[in-house]
Amino acid sequence: GEYELNFGVKLDTALPAGQYVNNVIVSAIANPTTVTGLMSLIYMQDMTSSICHDTVGYDQNYNRDSNGSYIITPGSEVTKQLIDSRDGKEYWVAKLADGNCWMTQNLALDLNTKKPLTNGDSDLNSIASWTPTSSTEASVPQRDPNPSNTEARSWNMGEYVLATPVRGVSCNSARPADATIHEDGANSVRFGQTIGQNCTDFVNVAKDGWQPTFDSSSAPEGTWTGANYNSSTGQTEAYTYTGPLSVDKVNKVYDAHYLIGNYYQWDAATANSASNWISGTSEDSLKNAPDSICPKGWHLPLAGRNVTNNTSQGIGIGQPYNIDDSIYQLLLAYGYPKTGDYTYDGNDSSYTSIPTTIGNEHQPGYSEQNPALSPLYFTRAGITNPSIGTLRHLGSGSGISAATAYFITAQNYMGYYMTREFIYPTGNTGRFNGWAIRCLAR
Repeated sequence: GEYELNFGVKLDTALPAGQYVNNVIVSAIANPTTVTGLMSLIYMQDMTSSICHDTVGYDQNYNRDSNGSYIITPGSEVTKQLIDSRDGKEYWVAKLADGNCWMTQNLALDLNTKKPLTNGDSDLNSIASWTPTSSTEASVPQRDPNPSNTEARSWNMGEYVLATPVRGVSCNSARPADATIHEDGANSVRFGQTIGQNCTDFVNVAKDGWQPTFDSSSAPEGTWTGANYNSSTGQTEAYTYTGPLSVDKVNKVYDAHYLIGNYYQWDAATANSASNWISGTSEDSLKNAPDSICPKGWHLPLAGRNVTNNTSQGIGIGQPYNIDDSIYQLLLAYGYPKTGDYTYDGNDSSYTSIPTTIGNEHQPGYSEQNPALSPLYFTRAGITNPSIGTLRHLGSGSGISAATAYFITAQNYMGYYMTREFIYPTGNTGRFNGWAIRCLAR
């Protein structure tokens, strides 16, 4: 900083007249602020693994885990908003009970073909810079029956926040008059439509003076009234919801944890760094993309494959994942079971699902932690699907991209999928779909 230094002189009237000269030596010693943890940071790009490890929880527990990170017990999470230096947007981040520092809000970085990302501000490790091959689009994708798996498209649907975090939301829209538009049975915002036309559970906070100053974790439950389209009846139906809210309509404030963020195809999420090496026919072929569009110092979560039924490697029931699986380990840290009673049958095997407490029936012995609430704030933001031309599952589910490539085919990659009742901590999806991104510190 700059400082103005002034001097004063006291004169005695008994001094004889004349000119007096003296020297003053000013010594400036730099005393930089010591960064001791997450709470000392300002920018996302300032994060390092040592800073995250040295972040102590609010309970002042100075015990360390096997990775050298101070242990965070559930309820003592440290959280702060940090700025992404690339565009000035702020994100809630927290050190959670798995010992990692996570974004607890979806990434909303707009990509621009005229604005390269560099290894000075982004998670680029195998390359010095990456110029996006497609700029972020501002509308639901138009239907393409044969979408490319090697494009790097992304979508920004606006600054919408999910006002009713635990409500089962149905964001259907009326059937299109154009018969060439694909009929999508899932909750869908179709091409040519906006979120606001379909679902009053999502509030546009980009206008009318909304401010991100609402703390839903300490706010009492409230009542929300709205009306959504029912595709079964063909009617718009009113509803009243009482439960946790992430907005205060009277004071025009909202909780930024629940902003839906942007949607990214996998090649956009990984900065086109993995297109050439996805191959193999065994679990050993699982690979992680070396680069991502996360801020520098952060990376995409890693995904593991469920090999519960594969005992050839000595992996059986209770040990369903054979490589690091970031969100699976996060769920374990909050008491979710290692194996679920329910499975999703994929093309090659079944993937363990984690029952949550959001559904109608609470499973005895499972964690009371609701992943849609503090401190995880998982937001059901849906998925963009160019093959159908919709934003699907808005309000009912969401995908979170992982760095890990699916080993069977270059058309799929690994990721996490969450519905209102379950979290699938590993799964696969077409690379052309647009999923949300949540980064964790390296």
